[in-house]
Amino acid sequence: MTIYDRCPKCNAPTVEGATECLSCGIIFEKYRQINQAESNQERQEGASRTLVENLIKETKLFKISQSVETLELITGFETRNRYRINDAMNRDIVEVTEEKGGFGGMMSRLLLSHMRGLTLSAMTADGLELFRLNRPFAFYFSKMEATDSSGRPICKIVRRFALINRRFDILDPCDRRRMTITGPLLKPWTFKVFDQHGAEIGVIKKRWSGLLKEALSTADNFQVSVERDLEFRDKLSILSAAFLIDLIHFERKG
Repeated sequence: MTIYDRCPKCNAPTVEGATECLSCGIIFEKYRQINQAESNQERQEGASRTLVENLIKETKLFKISQSVETLELITGFETRNRYRINDAMNRDIVEVTEEKGGFGGMMSRLLLSHMRGLTLSAMTADGLELFRLNRPFAFYFSKMEATDSSGRPICKIVRRFALINRRFDILDPCDRRRMTITGPLLKPWTFKVFDQHGAEIGVIKKRWSGLLKEALSTADNFQVSVERDLEFRDKLSILSAAFLIDLIHFERKG
């Protein structure tokens, strides 16, 4: 005897003892098993994503390491960007990868360099997307938008004009300024993060990557430190800003 009075897919009435829907043709038991498997998978993905989010919430020092491929070292042609974010104990948090590859991506990197538009995807070790960064082509006033795995906006990072210092604003989804980042003229590898009240809340700092890596590639390493507890979205916003800073100020060597 079927447990469904109506088909769970098309809502058509069922008859007593039926094992499949006479209207849409689904087999009830298989439909139930598929739904249960999808529900279990969603719970597992949710638990995995929560673990990563909690790790980010607890972390005050992040290490961003950019990978360099042998092809880039040998030929000098820039390959698509790949980064890994770790905490202070070198535990993996996410891997961030530039999506556009192939010949089109290579030509974009060759001809447009640091001005090119790109998309970066941040994936957990389980293959779940945690956030996504989209940056359109820009000659100077570059910006980057961060969205979560569902496509909901997290923040925008916008480069501002400055005669001496380098400056970026982090905006909330309503385009209200939430944080400001400034790079002192005499400290080209350091970018300080301030809240809307002018209090320093973090630092983004480029780290020495080694002579070979610095000389022969565009790969860079960064350290992002947060001076106080911040909301999860604010930490993601600061981490996102580090990638835009790398693209603008350190993508070109020489």
